[in-house]
Amino acid sequence: MVVDNADDEEIMLDSSGPTEDGQERNALKDYLPISDRGTILLTTRTKRVATNVAEYDEDVLDLGQMTEHEALALLRGKLGPKVAASPSDAVQLAGQLDYMPLALSQAAAYIKLRTPMITVANYVQKLLEDPEEQLRLLCLAMRDPRRDNKATNAILLTWHVSFRYIHVSHPAAGTLLGLMSLFSREHIPQVTLGTSYAAMDQCKVERLEDSIALLRSFDLIGFTDDNISFRMHRLVQLSTRHWLRGQGLIGPAVHAVVQSLDSSFPRLQLFQHSTHQELQSSRQLLPHVEEIIALAPNAEYFCEYGDVFHRAADFYALAGRIDKFVEVKRAIWQAYVQEKGKFAKVTLQKASGLCGSLCAIGKYTEAQGMLRDVYSQGAKISCQREPWYWKAAAQLGKALARNGENLEAIRFLDSILPIKDSMNHNEALLEIMEAYANAYENQGQQERAILEYTKIVKLSLEYYGVNHTKTWISYLSLGNALLRAGRLVEAESVLRETNQRQNMTVHTGHLEACIKDALARVLMKQGQLEESIKLYDEIATLSTTFWDPTSAVAVEVRSRASEAREKLSRLQTRSAPAQHSLDDSHP
Repeated sequence: MVVDNADDEEIMLDSSGPTEDGQERNALKDYLPISDRGTILLTTRTKRVATNVAEYDEDVLDLGQMTEHEALALLRGKLGPKVAASPSDAVQLAGQLDYMPLALSQAAAYIKLRTPMITVANYVQKLLEDPEEQLRLLCLAMRDPRRDNKATNAILLTWHVSFRYIHVSHPAAGTLLGLMSLFSREHIPQVTLGTSYAAMDQCKVERLEDSIALLRSFDLIGFTDDNISFRMHRLVQLSTRHWLRGQGLIGPAVHAVVQSLDSSFPRLQLFQHSTHQELQSSRQLLPHVEEIIALAPNAEYFCEYGDVFHRAADFYALAGRIDKFVEVKRAIWQAYVQEKGKFAKVTLQKASGLCGSLCAIGKYTEAQGMLRDVYSQGAKISCQREPWYWKAAAQLGKALARNGENLEAIRFLDSILPIKDSMNHNEALLEIMEAYANAYENQGQQERAILEYTKIVKLSLEYYGVNHTKTWISYLSLGNALLRAGRLVEAESVLRETNQRQNMTVHTGHLEACIKDALARVLMKQGQLEESIKLYDEIATLSTTFWDPTSAVAVEVRSRASEAREKLSRLQTRSAPAQHSLDDSHP
C-alpha cells in the first residue's frame, strides 16, 4: 500500500471531532492496517507525520537532497538521447535547481518539447539573467505521465501547497518562513531574524524556536555549518517570495526585516575606529541588506530606513568597494527624488552625499552638474546655514578643478569663501581649502598647493587637536602632496610622525593603512625597501579586517608591495658576491 504526499498533519494525525451522525472521526493514520503480511510505503514532507506513523525510528528514511551524480542521472534520463547537453551545462542546470527531482523533471520536459530551439545552455541562461523569466519557467506545469493528472507539476506551485497549509495551521511559522525568504538565503542570522519575528503581531503567541522546528520538519530551512544561522534552498526562497506577493503579504514582511537590519547594522565611519566585532557584524549582515535593497517594494522604504542603507554604503567604502558605495548612494537619492521631489531640502542633502561618492570614482562631470543644482537650488530654499550645503559647494570647487576648469574653480571658491566664513562651519571650511589646493595642484602650482595643505593642517590642529582623526587626514593629505611634488625628505618626516602618533593612540584600521601606504611609497622612492616592505606587511595584516581582497584599493596596495619586493630582490642579486667555479688543478 502506498500513501503519497501525506503532508497535512491535521488529516494524518488529528481527529476532527464527531461526524454528523455523532460518530467519532478518526485521523487517517488510524485507518492504516496493522499486519505482518504486507508493507505500507508512506511519503511525506513533514517529520512529525513520519515519526508518528512509523512504529520504529529506523523505519523512517530521510531521503535528503539528491547528490550531483543522482541529479545528473535523472536529468539525462528525462532529456533522452535526442537532446544534447554538455557536462558543464548539465551540472550548472542541476545546481541552479538545487538538485530537486520535480524541478529537474520539469526543466527537462520544457527543453525536450522545444528542442532544438531551446537547449540546456539556453534554459540555464534564462534562469540566471531574468528573474521574471525564472519565475515564469518555474511556474509552468509540464505534463508528467507518471504523476496524478490532478496534481500540479509546477515546482513553485507545488511548494505553495505546503506554504498554504503552514500559513493556515501554524500562522506564526508561515510568517517566519516569509521573513526568512527576504534575507539572503545563506547564513540568516538568528538574532536579526528573531527581531523581525518579534515585530510581527501574530508571532507573539508562538515562540521562535517552535516555528523554526516546524519549518525544519518540512525541510524548508536548515542550519548552516556553524549551527547558529540558517539557510534556505534557492527554490524555496524564490517560491516563498512568489507566494508572499500573491497573498499581498510582502510589504509588512519587508518592513519587519528592514527594521531589524536597521537596529542590527553597526555604525561605521571611513576614518574612525571600528572594532573587529563591528566589522565582522557588518560583513555578515551586508548580503541581507543587499537583498532588501533589491526587494524594497517602493521608495518609501529607502526614505524611512535610509540610515541602514547609508551604513551599508559606508561599509562598502571601508571595504574598498567604491562602485557598490556609489550604487547604494544613488539608489537612496533616487528614492528621495521620487518621494520628496528633486529639489526638496532633504533630497539636495542626499544629492550632496552622492556627489561625494561620484568624485571618489572619478565621475567629476556628473558630479559637477548635480552640485550646481544643489548649490543654486539650496540657496533658493535657505540652506546656507546647513553644513552639508557648504560641503557641497566645496565639492563643486573640487569637481571644477578635477575637470580642468581650474580658473573657474578658484573664482567660484573665492566667491563663496567670505560667505562661508560667516557661517562658522569648520569642516566645510577645510573642504573649501582642500578644493583650492586641488585647483592649484592641477595648474602645476605645487608649492602653492602645499602651502594650502599646510594651512589645513594648522586649522585642523586648532579645531580638533593633535590626536583627532581629521587632523591625521590633514597630515596625510600634506604628506601625499609633498610626495607628488618630489619633496621626499619632508614627506617622510610628515608621514612618519603621523604614523607614530596614530600608532600610539587607537588603531583606526582604514586610515592607519592609508598612512602606512603613503609612508611606504615615500620610502620605496628613496630606496628604503626593507622598511617599505615591513610597512606593507603591517598593512596586509590590518587590511584583512576591512578591505575586500578583490577591491581596487587592495589590489593596488598588493601590487606596490610586490614591486618593492622585486626591487629589493634585484638589488640583493646585484650586490651578492660573484661565485666562480675553480678547477681543482689550478694553483
